[in-house]
Amino acid sequence: MSKKLYIILILFFIIVQGKAQQAKSLSDRFFIDAELLTGNTWAHHKAINYLLEYPPAGTNFKFGLNSDGSRDWHIDLNYPRYGVGYQYARLGSDILGNSHALYLFIGSDFLNSKRWSWHYDLGAGVGFIDNPYDEEKNPLNIVNGSVTNAFLRVATGVGYKISARHNVGINGGLFHLSNGNSSLPNWGINTLYLSLNWEYLFSDSLQLNHKTKSPTKQLRITAYGSGGYKEERPVDRIKYIVSDWHINVWRKFRPGFSYGAGLSLFYDGASKKMLWRSDYEGKIPLSDFDVKAYEYWSLGAQAGYMLNMHPVYFSFEFGVYLYSAVNRDIYNRWLLEVLVTDNLRVYGGLKSRFGKADFVEYGIAYDILKFNR
Repeated sequence: MSKKLYIILILFFIIVQGKAQQAKSLSDRFFIDAELLTGNTWAHHKAINYLLEYPPAGTNFKFGLNSDGSRDWHIDLNYPRYGVGYQYARLGSDILGNSHALYLFIGSDFLNSKRWSWHYDLGAGVGFIDNPYDEEKNPLNIVNGSVTNAFLRVATGVGYKISARHNVGINGGLFHLSNGNSSLPNWGINTLYLSLNWEYLFSDSLQLNHKTKSPTKQLRITAYGSGGYKEERPVDRIKYIVSDWHINVWRKFRPGFSYGAGLSLFYDGASKKMLWRSDYEGKIPLSDFDVKAYEYWSLGAQAGYMLNMHPVYFSFEFGVYLYSAVNRDIYNRWLLEVLVTDNLRVYGGLKSRFGKADFVEYGIAYDILKFNR
């Protein structure tokens, strides 16, 4: 056998061994989690009380990775767990039906000892309702008007380690389903729940890196542009175009965290209908009601907080309207961004006023300027 062939075989063996070691290192981080939950659907509108027949109940499954400290944000967020989840839940009556949800999650420990832990979990994704409002088949479901919904989940709990690979826990939380007014009615589902869970770790020998690089403090100016559609009361199945344009200045002060502020310009094609409804409904037809072009637009200012989980970023913003013809006062914005290039991200989000959704939005974010320190 020639010397060249020996070299090729040795290199091949090294590559295969390296890939196998990487695969083993990754598999050491895997975990699965199974959860049983029950609770109470919050009747945030008095009419919902008449629709609730039994306590909601369901199951939740998660598959994910434990952080190993290979990225600075792992250490900064206290070695979080992250991955994908699936939740099934009965919603409280045959009228409301059942829900299914696929979502991304992240969670970490507030406190952790040898046996006990106090943790939190956040999740966001897509939910599906199997019995939404239908004028003929299900006219009593005033809560949800579409099959597809945005899904949000937040929880905290106490865990107990019964062995090196097995943990159990008790948790409390809230999950929310809403279509963001894309199809009325849309009072939305808000369910408070208690749960029991069991977690299995694929390995008990995960090696953690505790060394961080010198944190890079970064200032960046980001432009956002998104669009969507919504319906507006009274229900007539007309879709109105909405858009959200804003610029934020973000300051990354730790590997896992940024804070920022900015200005927003909103367009709402339903503004005419909302202005008519507030003062002229029942007096003149909507078709005879006129508004000025600028009354479709609103201006706002916001401040926000961002979790940097490269290549995924999650932000929450709170804002106030500086001008709004329909007398809006405050707004919230929840965005989940995914990296495309170094300066470009795509995102989906929900604009709301506290627990009441305004619209679901999809768009792109582009970093106009970056300054590293």
